[in-house]
Amino acid sequence: MTRPLAALTREVEACRACPRLVTWREESAAKPPRRFAGEAYWARPVPGFGDPAARLLVVGLAPAAHGGNRTGRVFTGDSSGDFLFAALHRAGFANQPDSVRRGDGLALADAYVLAPVRCAPPDNRPTPDEFDRCRPFFVRELALLPNVRVLLALGGLAWASALRVLGEAGASVPRPAPAFGHGAEARLDVRNRGPVTLLGSYHVSRQNTNTGRLTPAMFDSVLARARYLLASGGGSETEKTDGRTRGMRLAAGILSLLLVLPAVAEPPVHDRTFWMALAAKEFAVPEGESAGALALEAADLLSSPDPALRDGVGYEALARWIYADGLVLPADLERLRLRLQVGLKRGLGENATDTAYGRSFSAIGLAILAAADLKAPWLTQEAFDNLLAASTAYLGSERDLRGFVPGSGWVHATAHTADVLKFLSRNPKLGAAGQARIVEAVASRLRTAGVVFTWGEDERLALALLSLTRRKDFDPKPFESWLAALAAENTALWKNGAVIDPKAFVALRAQKQALVHLAALLAREEAPPEAFRKTLNGALGKLAG
Repeated sequence: MTRPLAALTREVEACRACPRLVTWREESAAKPPRRFAGEAYWARPVPGFGDPAARLLVVGLAPAAHGGNRTGRVFTGDSSGDFLFAALHRAGFANQPDSVRRGDGLALADAYVLAPVRCAPPDNRPTPDEFDRCRPFFVRELALLPNVRVLLALGGLAWASALRVLGEAGASVPRPAPAFGHGAEARLDVRNRGPVTLLGSYHVSRQNTNTGRLTPAMFDSVLARARYLLASGGGSETEKTDGRTRGMRLAAGILSLLLVLPAVAEPPVHDRTFWMALAAKEFAVPEGESAGALALEAADLLSSPDPALRDGVGYEALARWIYADGLVLPADLERLRLRLQVGLKRGLGENATDTAYGRSFSAIGLAILAAADLKAPWLTQEAFDNLLAASTAYLGSERDLRGFVPGSGWVHATAHTADVLKFLSRNPKLGAAGQARIVEAVASRLRTAGVVFTWGEDERLALALLSLTRRKDFDPKPFESWLAALAAENTALWKNGAVIDPKAFVALRAQKQALVHLAALLAREEAPPEAFRKTLNGALGKLAG
């Protein structure tokens, strides 16, 4: 710890400015519960701790009477600390997954933790005056952490406290102030510091974690967002760390993302009755609920074996909140992207289990996200490229699942993935290599069809291709290569006369059908790429029927 931070810590530990809190912290130490009988309590204000060069600052509320007030370290000694430090360890910010008291070997890397109120309050409720008397410590501590670029506020009171402190530090806080919510995100420009992002999460209290309001996967996603923000420019150019330290931090960040991305969805917080009632009310977000948190849970409904929940609730809820109403914040949209991309892989290769529906509807969920980015851009270039890679890979890897299954619903994997590609094809972030990737993925899928498409998959694929032709930077070369290969396949199919390979016939016919749909769509365009349209029509005219 730097000398100024150490001096501030000593000042915090000696504070007796709030009589109510002094009395409570000392009474709690004098009358401990039976499980802590005989332990020596800290019974003083609890200072912040962590890496003095931290770029992530985690802001809590106050120590617990028998947690930090006992152990001398905020968030240590109770279930909230168990939850927090395990998550920080998974994300690469801590060297161990647990902590029992100060001096137990826990070390934070690139992270610092503090509470705006340093003494344990009765009923865990500090008064406004107690917040005010303690706030100068927070202001000074932030000033002594010059590399902080992301603040993670645990709960609404921490969010409000962080906004006020950032304002005192020179940030221009908008009015009305950014609203708190799980996954909420506010970017502020702080004088002499630059851009700082404030992230929100439900508090890691037992009340939230035991009820499922806050799950490990939800919190991991918030930390993954923090990692992403730091990796994408949130760090300070003047950070005084050596190459080895920066390398260790980078490795920790990569490891954390690898751990977070494949996270398995948590059990739903709300039951079927809740969701059906929500659908009946046209998906109006109930008071006290967050659209982002509900959307993450609705994403899990997409893998439900119940078609009413999957088709009629999960899909409809996401379409309403994400695309129609724009209620889901970018941080939650990113978490949804990661979760749904994992859903594309779950049970891949199976076709007789419910995982097939989960994969198919993960694709349609990603289509909603891709469409929302066209309406209000939120995908970074990296996230866009990742989504494109995942979608094209899934189109080529999925078994030939299509159509409607009575009693079970749609297992429309090809069509749903075609919808993702349709929206990605319209996106300005798509380059020439991405255009080629989409054309190649569609051509490959058509070549590997088991039977000719009959449920409209070829039409949906044609719509994705049409979106490419509408681009100002449309590149016809990938199409020309495909048409040349198709001509060769056609020649090979018919050269033996009466001996026709059924698989080759289906492959040829599936491709031809999709391209005929594309030609028909182009014929209705007001300003089609005329040279390409003639090339396409000429190639189709040469294919033997």
